Amino acid sequence: QKQAVTAGLDHLSTVITWAHGYQYGPDLGINDGNFEYAVTAEFADRASYEAYRDHPEHQRFIAECIAPIRGERASVQVEIPD
Repeated sequence: QKQAVTAGLDHLSTVITWAHGYQYGPDLGINDGNFEYAVTAEFADRASYEAYRDHPEHQRFIAECIAPIRGERASVQVEIPD
């Protein structure tokens, strides 16, 4: 499942090119209690994030690859000052 998620994100990163610093991968297993997989991305502004969030390919990926296997989810959007 993690390999399928990674493959899907590899594809998504070629379709949605305005996400910068797009990184993802399975947890290294160093600490107990961590989530199993993480995705991080940087966007120029809120509108760019919302375009990514709502992009049809992103929504398809979530529906087909993530939703069927997702347990708990943690999500945070932060603004990082220049």
